[in-house]
Amino acid sequence: MKPTTLQRKFVEYVEQNHLLNDVRTVVAAVSGGVDSMCLLDLLMSEKKRWDIEIVVAHFNHQIRGPEADSDENLVRQFCDNHSLPFFSATENVPKIARAKRISLEMAGRELRYAFFQKIAADFPNSIIATAHTLDDQAETILLRMLKGTGLQGLSGIARRRDNIRRPLLFATKAELCDYARARELPFAEDHTNLCNDYERNFIRNQILPTVQHTLNPNIRATLANLAQNLGEAHQFIVEFAEKALESLIIKANSEQIVLDKSGLKDMDSIKLTFYLCLIASFVMFAFSIGTGSFTVSITPLGWLLTIVLAIAVALGAVNLLNLGIKIIGPQSASILSTFEPITSVVIGVLVFKEKLDLKILIGCMLILLSVIIITAFDKEHQKSIS
Repeated sequence: MKPTTLQRKFVEYVEQNHLLNDVRTVVAAVSGGVDSMCLLDLLMSEKKRWDIEIVVAHFNHQIRGPEADSDENLVRQFCDNHSLPFFSATENVPKIARAKRISLEMAGRELRYAFFQKIAADFPNSIIATAHTLDDQAETILLRMLKGTGLQGLSGIARRRDNIRRPLLFATKAELCDYARARELPFAEDHTNLCNDYERNFIRNQILPTVQHTLNPNIRATLANLAQNLGEAHQFIVEFAEKALESLIIKANSEQIVLDKSGLKDMDSIKLTFYLCLIASFVMFAFSIGTGSFTVSITPLGWLLTIVLAIAVALGAVNLLNLGIKIIGPQSASILSTFEPITSVVIGVLVFKEKLDLKILIGCMLILLSVIIITAFDKEHQKSIS
């Protein structure tokens, strides 16, 4: 049978990101929904290519009563029909959530992954594959933006973390629904996904469709691209910081860590961190324009005027920053300045719209303002350690 477009993209994504290198067994986390049933079918179709064994793990949260039991039976029957090992567990997630005073989502996630890890531990060279999609990525990024997060949070759902893999992060829900229909795959509908009392459902059912209709038709892809860019920037920063720390340590034991103070003069880690945020913003901005995620209507003269005004505003902010350092201290000022590049990212993703030159002006001002503020703070920082 000729591979479908989704199958080709699946193979390409898995191999480009080395998600199954040296893997012997894949523990497929299958809820019975369309995403996880497609993941299972795709893994089965490429089983010989990667020489892997597949086992299926299903977790019953006991949230939806008979519907949840029906989901479990659906997955069990599918595994029986295809001779796949099937493991299941059932926990009263609402009761445990109340006892721990945590949300249903958090309790469910903790119990679910603990079960998956228990299964994986019984198989050498195994990984856990979950069916998170590009839509899930977009929802996660937007939710974290609205509730507050840092650079790591804006990295979104990782393609791989420890022994967990997400081989469907490239695929949209619509693509998976089309694939399931074409392959005549059985799957269950979770009616709680329509309830907007849950934060993620509110993002999925209300906010994203509105943004897609009024601002950016490709908002999900734009947000997912933002997550990838910032994820790479965050990883680079972490690696840079670890190497920098190693080079400064003179002595370290259980009681103290002694650093070489003179070496701090050559450390631009604070400025580098902020500049990487800005670089990620520019990369995302360029990608969005190049792929038509949104249309920008501005003349070369308009760009020149934008840059001139932005620099003027930014230069005027330097005195305010110096005053802020004197009043609240360098550390607090540095914390406040981190919001500028993040604001630029948010504007670039959610606000830019065809012919809204004023918002483009604001976005560019914020970006250049960040550069000037960072430079000014860096000078103060260098003075403080001299």
